[in-house]
Amino acid sequence: MQTIIDNSSWLLGNGDSINFWLDDWCGGPLVHMLNIPPYLHQNLHAYGSDFIRNSQWRILLDLQNMFPSLLQHVTSAFIPLSLREDEFSWKHNTSGTLSMKEAFQFISPIGTQRNWAKLIWNTVIPPSKSFLIWRAI
Repeated sequence: MQTIIDNSSWLLGNGDSINFWLDDWCGGPLVHMLNIPPYLHQNLHAYGSDFIRNSQWRILLDLQNMFPSLLQHVTSAFIPLSLREDEFSWKHNTSGTLSMKEAFQFISPIGTQRNWAKLIWNTVIPPSKSFLIWRAI
């Protein structure tokens, strides 16, 4: 599951599903961009919607003073005018959807192609004979 999370990001909508600090929605998790120590991560529970009012970012002055680059990172994410649901998006294809096939191909190493395999495993050769030849090889 961590591999999927590491290779996905959120497309901002209303911000209700996005953990403001821990999720990747503005180019990476804010905790990494702002170098927030890992022991504090478990205490960061704010949602993106907590910082959006009237389709604009509302970042407290105390947070801006504590993290001078916070506003720059946050404003890089576009807030849609019509607030829709947040979307979880796979980074490695254009549609953003993750299929089981793509997940398997991403995780598993690409095997070496064997030219002789197509000769042995052929529809004309009975599987029992192919299996015997394959074991011999």
